[in-house]
Amino acid sequence: MAERADQILLVEGKDDQHVIWALLEYHGVAKVFKVHERGGVERLLESLPVQIKGSRSKTVGIVVDADRHLLSRWTSICSILNSLGYANIPKNAPPTGLITTHPHQPAFGAWIMPDNGLNGKLEDFVRLLIPSEDRLQVFVADMLSRLPPDIRLFADKDHIKAFMHAWLALQARPGMPTGQSITARVLDPETAIAGTFIGWIRRLFSSEET
Repeated sequence: MAERADQILLVEGKDDQHVIWALLEYHGVAKVFKVHERGGVERLLESLPVQIKGSRSKTVGIVVDADRHLLSRWTSICSILNSLGYANIPKNAPPTGLITTHPHQPAFGAWIMPDNGLNGKLEDFVRLLIPSEDRLQVFVADMLSRLPPDIRLFADKDHIKAFMHAWLALQARPGMPTGQSITARVLDPETAIAGTFIGWIRRLFSSEET
């Protein structure tokens, strides 16, 4: 099935695009929607009212990072939806992702990385794709914890990025991009969180939901 211009998934950046494309391909999800990156969460949320009201979209989904404040991110999304007339928005982000409808506007869905329940970002989601039998992650975490402060150049907020880049740098094909690592099964696309995310995608963009 071909991509449809009236079904849109908005993401923060290109890394999100490549991870999502790799999971879609592995799970055989028909690409009946377009994935657009917005260059950051603030720009994405700012563009959301126009995307919902100013276009002929049938379905609009977003994937954003919780970062350090999941509740704040959820509150921002709820505020936008309430201002646009969506009703019955839950108090907390549903663990399987939000899907809501409106009689005169697009069906809407939201997934907050990593799992709708924890603070974090895309890399925290990706870490949950590391195979359960993997032993390397313990050594990578220990290495990062032992870095002397004078040579530890990354900020605390970027610790998970440093972890994932270090872990990927130590694979058989060092430094493989995240999306390719999913395709190559270095990362496991069959973990529980991957299944939950793909389930949300299927429900949001299925003809039954939209």
